[in-house]
Amino acid sequence: MEALKERGLLLKNAPHLVHNQKFIVPNYKWWEKPYYGIGLKIYDWMAGSLGIGPSELLSPEETLALTPTLDPDDLTGAVLYHDGQFDDARLAISLAQTAVSLDAVVLNYFPVTALLKKQQNVCGVG
Repeated sequence: MEALKERGLLLKNAPHLVHNQKFIVPNYKWWEKPYYGIGLKIYDWMAGSLGIGPSELLSPEETLALTPTLDPDDLTGAVLYHDGQFDDARLAISLAQTAVSLDAVVLNYFPVTALLKKQQNVCGVG
């Protein structure tokens, strides 16, 4: 649940770095559509208000229209769900730039051997 919430917060706070990525899980056995469909509805519920989009049950025709290279033999449909995709390198650079704008000192590949504390708060590294 934490990962789903973090994904939603990233999308909300850094929409220039995160986008909606749709995934399709094709179903070839009778039990797969209800199995994955229920599982992904729980996934949607767990994301709560930070969800990207609702999962959907697709007919065989809808599935082949979206993914025409699938084997149509015995295809019973699919489940489509949404997840987030982001550029982690751009996120790291963006966070570093924000930190610098707030007068932080940003170091790359710096060995940290200790945390310096003042009244139980971290105030530096050694």
